[in-house]
Amino acid sequence: MTLGMWWCCFWELEERGITVESANEDLKEELLLLVRAGIAGAESRRTSERVKAASFKAAAKGRHMSRPPFGYRQVKDRDTVSWEQEPREAEAIRLAYQLSVEENKGYMAIANELNRLGYRGKA
Repeated sequence: MTLGMWWCCFWELEERGITVESANEDLKEELLLLVRAGIAGAESRRTSERVKAASFKAAAKGRHMSRPPFGYRQVKDRDTVSWEQEPREAEAIRLAYQLSVEENKGYMAIANELNRLGYRGKA
């Protein structure tokens, strides 16, 4: 029996004046929690679809939906917004690449070295 079928049976019994009791748990509270979770899940999916549609629309117009990633800065032109390299941050990325690929350092060693040299992430 699916949750939806169980829910319908439960409320049909309640409407006919038959109280459903459980020795182990409060069925009404548990069912209400399940319904609320289902509603929240549906709203999350709708929100996701709206965000996805807005992202595609912005991309079609050549716009970005987020702030620039580390290594780039936002440049506003008259009608457009683009990203260009941020020299100091790009230098940190090149150093991290060198430490990882050429010197076989792990992420903690790379983070420690970047912090030691004064590089900081975007807040």
